[in-house]
Amino acid sequence: MTGLLPAGLVIDHQSREVILNGVPVDLTRTEFELLTVLSSNPRRVLSPRQLLNQLWGSSLVEDESAIEVYISRLRRKLGESGSSPHFIHTIRGVGYRFDPEKPTLYSAFTLLHDATGTLVDVAPADQPFLGWEPQEVLNTHFLISDMEQVPVDRLMATTQNMWSHGVHQHHDTAWVRDSVGNLVHVDRRRQLLGDEVGALAFMECRINPL
Repeated sequence: MTGLLPAGLVIDHQSREVILNGVPVDLTRTEFELLTVLSSNPRRVLSPRQLLNQLWGSSLVEDESAIEVYISRLRRKLGESGSSPHFIHTIRGVGYRFDPEKPTLYSAFTLLHDATGTLVDVAPADQPFLGWEPQEVLNTHFLISDMEQVPVDRLMATTQNMWSHGVHQHHDTAWVRDSVGNLVHVDRRRQLLGDEVGALAFMECRINPL
C-alpha cells in the first residue's frame, strides 16, 4: 500500500520506502515504523506513551524520552525541525501530531538571461516565482538550479556550445529548488536567441511547475 500525502511525501508500506519531493529518504526500521504510526493518525495528537505502545509495547520501554530522540532524527531526515515543522508538530505537554502542510502552488514564469548569465527580465514581473520576488534577483547571476549546483560560467559555456552547433532549443523536466530550498517538479523549455550579427545574445527559459 502506498500513501501519497501533501507536501510531496510518499510512504510505500510494501517496499518500506519513503520519498520526499522525488528524493528517497533513508530511514531505519524504527524511524519508518514511527512515521507510519504518525501518518496513520493524521491530525491526531499521540502521547509519547501511546507511540511507545505502538512501536515496542508498554512493558518493553519505560523511558518516554526515547521517543524524543527518534522524533528528532525523523524530523531531520524529513528536512524539518521542532521550531519549523512541515509534518510532525509538537503539542507541548501532550505529544505529537502529524499534520502535513499543504504544498505551495506555483505559477508558470519566464526568465531571460543575457550571454553572460545575468538575469535581465522576469515575466510576469508583478508576482513572485518559486518564492522569489523579481526585484531580488534581477541583474544578478541567478539560476533556477536542480539538485546539482552548476556554476553560471559553466552553464553559459554549455549554452554557447549549443548555439554554435545549431541547437537553439532544449526541453526537459527537473526537480529544482524554490526560495526556501524545497524541491519543485517543473517543465523547462529553453530557447537560445541571437543578436543582429548572429551571436548568442539571450537565453529564454520558460518554467511550468508540474
